[in-house]
Amino acid sequence: GKKTLTDILSRRLGLEMVSAGDLVNGYLTLDTQQALDMKNIVDKGLDMPQDMIGDVVIERLKEQDCVDKGWVLEGWPSTAEDAAKLVDAGLGPAIALLLEVPDNTIEDRISFRLYNPGTGRLYNMQTDPPPLGE
Repeated sequence: GKKTLTDILSRRLGLEMVSAGDLVNGYLTLDTQQALDMKNIVDKGLDMPQDMIGDVVIERLKEQDCVDKGWVLEGWPSTAEDAAKLVDAGLGPAIALLLEVPDNTIEDRISFRLYNPGTGRLYNMQTDPPPLGE
């Protein structure tokens, strides 16, 4: 998937891999007003607003390791407006990649997806099945 490809790309190029989903999940464990606002949204079963995700991502991209090494983003930006927010923050990317995948491939990946709530791990029953007994 996208996250796997982003991880491979970041390792091969020596860049920081910045996953919007991982950042948001990390924020949900903090004791800050921003984290509480995010928790309230999640608890209501609502989608996280893109501007909140953007704030978290931009904060991360300004950290020294990202400044020094560069970064690869996964999961954000999702819209032209999100990308403009990056540029406005002085963080416009040097390169942008668009991954195009045939609809039938996406349908197959979704159809065979399995989530283990106990471990938080996502599996694909065709390409990455869970270990026996899990």
